[in-house]
Amino acid sequence: KGFSRREAPVLYKHFIALRNVGTVLADARMRDDLLSWSQKNNNGMVLESDLYGAAMLTMMAWTETTPLADLFERLATCSGPVCGSDLIDLMKETTGFEPHELLNRAHTHGRRLNDQIVLAQLVLD
Repeated sequence: KGFSRREAPVLYKHFIALRNVGTVLADARMRDDLLSWSQKNNNGMVLESDLYGAAMLTMMAWTETTPLADLFERLATCSGPVCGSDLIDLMKETTGFEPHELLNRAHTHGRRLNDQIVLAQLVLD
């Protein structure tokens, strides 16, 4: 995403628009689904795409307090598989926030990104 933002801004804007970044975390069901998302699920393509967008925004908020490299290092030292509840515990430990607080921050990222994309589209048209 960082590369496409520099090299192909139109594609980056298209990707962000597809992820519904401005609204995806406004939905309480989406927040619940994100915190209980499993690899094996019956989600349709739209819900799965929205969950990926919500996860991207959550990681953006998470890495405000903990660099991504530090998170990778912590995960690499785990002795076994890491499940969703382990990630939530790690998130609380490294950020000091409860999940709903971090998701609020993630939603703010989404609204900012959405505002930037809308403004960019208006300038291009």
